[in-house]
Amino acid sequence: MSRPDVVFDRRVQLLLDQETYQRVADEAARTGRSVNAVLREAITARYADEEADARRAAAARELLEMMKASEHEPPFEGFDEDAYYENDWSREMKRLETEGRQASAS
Repeated sequence: MSRPDVVFDRRVQLLLDQETYQRVADEAARTGRSVNAVLREAITARYADEEADARRAAAARELLEMMKASEHEPPFEGFDEDAYYENDWSREMKRLETEGRQASAS
């Protein structure tokens, strides 16, 4: 993930055990990036922009609602669509709502 518009102006010294370093170095070699770039990406992914997370959660909820409302064929004969969607959709909606509330509360 190249970020040419970002100026790096803070230096951090980080000590890793050999196994952790090797995993990061392997990923760097596999993807043609530096160890530093892999670590920056991991930090960015872990501490992502909460506003962006809330927008993604809202978009996911909207997509779920659209998919729920769309007409489609059951995946196999005898498929209990009502039971399937009642359980999985409601569980997923609750998860997304919880994530959205947590993101907005932070």
